[in-house]
Amino acid sequence: MASDMLSSSVNTIEEAPKTLVIPAAPTAIYGLVGTTIKGPVDSQVLCNGPDDFERVFGSFNANGDAVLAVMGFFAEGGSELHFVRTVHHTDSTDPTTKTSAPAMLTLDTAESAAGPAITAATNPAPWNVQTGQTLVVVVDGGGPTTVTFTGAAAFLQTAAATFVLTNGMTILVGVDDYDEGASQTITFTTGEFVSIGAATAAEVAAVINAQLIGGSASVSSNTVKIFSDTRGAASVVNITGGTSLSALGLSVASADGSGNVNSLGSVQKTEVLGLLNAAAPSQFQATYVANVLAIKTVSTGGGQTIQVTSGSTAASEFGFSFAIFDGTAAAIAATLVVSGTDGTYGNALTAQITAATSGATNWFNLYILKSGIIQESWPNLNMIVGDPRYCLTVVNDSNTGSTLVTLEDLLAAGNNTPANGTFGPLSGGSDGLAGLADSDYVGGTGVNGDVGLRCLDAVAQLTLVSLPERPTAAAANGLVTYCEVYRNGYCFFIVDPPLNQSAEEIVTYVQNTAALTNLSERGAVYWPNILISNPSSAVYGTAVTIVCPPSGHIAGRYARTDTSQPSGVFIPPAGVDNGSLVSIAGVEMPEVLKQPKRDIVFPALINPISKENGTPWFLDGARCLKSDGNWPTIGERRGVIFTEMSLKLGLVSLRHQNINERLLNEGADAAEAFLLIPTAAGVLATTDPAKAFLVDFGPGLNTAATNKARTVWGRVSIATSEPAEFVNILIAPDTRMLDAELAALATQNTG
Repeated sequence: MASDMLSSSVNTIEEAPKTLVIPAAPTAIYGLVGTTIKGPVDSQVLCNGPDDFERVFGSFNANGDAVLAVMGFFAEGGSELHFVRTVHHTDSTDPTTKTSAPAMLTLDTAESAAGPAITAATNPAPWNVQTGQTLVVVVDGGGPTTVTFTGAAAFLQTAAATFVLTNGMTILVGVDDYDEGASQTITFTTGEFVSIGAATAAEVAAVINAQLIGGSASVSSNTVKIFSDTRGAASVVNITGGTSLSALGLSVASADGSGNVNSLGSVQKTEVLGLLNAAAPSQFQATYVANVLAIKTVSTGGGQTIQVTSGSTAASEFGFSFAIFDGTAAAIAATLVVSGTDGTYGNALTAQITAATSGATNWFNLYILKSGIIQESWPNLNMIVGDPRYCLTVVNDSNTGSTLVTLEDLLAAGNNTPANGTFGPLSGGSDGLAGLADSDYVGGTGVNGDVGLRCLDAVAQLTLVSLPERPTAAAANGLVTYCEVYRNGYCFFIVDPPLNQSAEEIVTYVQNTAALTNLSERGAVYWPNILISNPSSAVYGTAVTIVCPPSGHIAGRYARTDTSQPSGVFIPPAGVDNGSLVSIAGVEMPEVLKQPKRDIVFPALINPISKENGTPWFLDGARCLKSDGNWPTIGERRGVIFTEMSLKLGLVSLRHQNINERLLNEGADAAEAFLLIPTAAGVLATTDPAKAFLVDFGPGLNTAATNKARTVWGRVSIATSEPAEFVNILIAPDTRMLDAELAALATQNTG
């Protein structure tokens, strides 16, 4: 700026704020797992309202209550929902084992060019092969083209010696997806050796094999080799430390595997396609469509042939036949596969092809119909790969494409336009609900992706979660584990009650059947189920009201309370003012209206849903499932989670700065400025900042030793406010006039 001041002037210069501003973390980001009639499976989808949800997942579903919970969430004030559709899986840690399936329809061309010769495998990816195994392909009877799979495990090797070990010595080993903090500790103890001071290679290998997960050890020429179980380019072995390294002749080191695939035991479709398509691109190409690996000739016509020969040592793993397959002469050919989202919903869809509205040659309009009524229209499409109106580019777009179907191009060879007409309906769709279990909701994670709750891992700021369709002990405990372990305590869960539970029965369920009492203060349980107005007589029959799990409505009420004022998350979502449920018609168990019944459940940390004379239905309790924790009520616990998340996100800029007085003051000032907001809002125990919170980034915490460890410590103490669960009023006779008369009389007598 000084170089600009050439003549007398008045200048303005903007300064950065002197205090780091900590933005408030979101407080009601709700995650829910359930069943729907359509939509993606095992994938979280953000929905900002009921229209968003219905567009992707459809409307009401007689097979589950998730849709009712979703609508309740939005009706009560929620605005951000991350929904995961689940189905039954034969392995709840592997999304590829889902038992649902899409309905499909293959459209043909009016007349096509000659077709290639194609040989197809029968076994879907991934594949388990051995190093050196081959696929040998012959085109048109010519010379063979061989694709060889290679892979070797990573290993590190000790010195060749008798090892001088002592009891308790260790070696730290990381295998494959190792990252800092994930290495395994192998401990050598005296009892595992004939003489630990003269340990043999065989003894050392045996100890490692007994403790190492994902790897193994073997003896070679009086040395010990430590291997990864993975054979291929993704194989890694890391020695990261330990007290036995010198004795074993090892050092901190890393070794990688080798090969042309990441893991011979789980070869992926993209790897096979890459190897095959690079082998002889002028002769054949490989594709993977609808879980089928196919190899086809580049040239087309009835004279073309292709064969995977009997010399292919990996053929049985892929399921290739050794037969010779011929190409096809010019004729009508299958060109486009129309697939619905998983479910029987797709079996009612038909596809209509008409000439393009634009009049362009070899372009077309695509309409998706249900019961003869157009549901979606996609005008002016073509089959030209790379063109902006290529049908797959338009219809399969994840943001603006179809919510009913996806397309697969079977030929990808130019203008193979589907013939005009109405075709279908689609067939083969399955909802995958048979055998649906708690594990499909709780889910898990594996090499192929996530299932159930674990799909919500991708939502970094998730704060609320429930499983309204699974009011079971296993599902409730799955929620506890997910919030406490996988979300590091930053997420709050809501437990739905089973159907038709009396006050005594719900207490038994919570305390004994599900064993939830005092298990976690990051969750709450409510009782009973609620009644809502019947939203669809076609789905739920003619009843005026239907039973609905309450967690979706409660999550929406949380959201409404959170936004009622600054730092509203500290306010207990309970009572007539802050806990009313505006969209429910009643409760499943009217006995909750009786105080003796509420007297049974409330001490058991179960929050009733009740009402008083003339009040709306409201959440009559704000207790967490753990009564002896630091913050045993919902407003306190969620307020602290909100504070923790806000500080964690807001103070990230302190990382990797020099530790000095300025840095410590910056952290303290930022935390204090943030906590002044809930203090001023009156949601803490007092509006006096000196009593409402304490922030300490001082030298008592940040010593020379902590500085040397490159660590900054801060302490934040918050005086949260307990909710008024009981209001007691003392009633007594007013004797003030009588007391005054007696006092006056006494004065006269003494005078």
